[in-house]
Amino acid sequence: MLSSLSFTLIFMVGLISAQFNFFDGMFRQQEQHQPSGASQWAAHSESISCNRYLCPGTLECVKAPRECPCPNVEDIKCIIPDVDSRDGATVVCVRGQNECADVERLSKKQWM
Repeated sequence: MLSSLSFTLIFMVGLISAQFNFFDGMFRQQEQHQPSGASQWAAHSESISCNRYLCPGTLECVKAPRECPCPNVEDIKCIIPDVDSRDGATVVCVRGQNECADVERLSKKQWM
């Protein structure tokens, strides 16, 4: 009787241990590190061959930053000329009723 009780006890311990190993492996698989959106974007941007300027929002290859398209089709691109450079400009993508008028007004405002 003692040997059958020992056998049953050893069998149950092995069965319980197998169950815990199953759950342990199942939960560890879910804990694997998934690459973040930023690291995926960085890897994708590095794989694009561009010998000019690569637009950060759209990954378009253009001649100059001011030629970058807006990331969303409903956006309107406003170009603000650079005071220090004839060829330089800042691009701002906006939405709304006044579109570029507000951007132009704010860019000309003198700050004290």
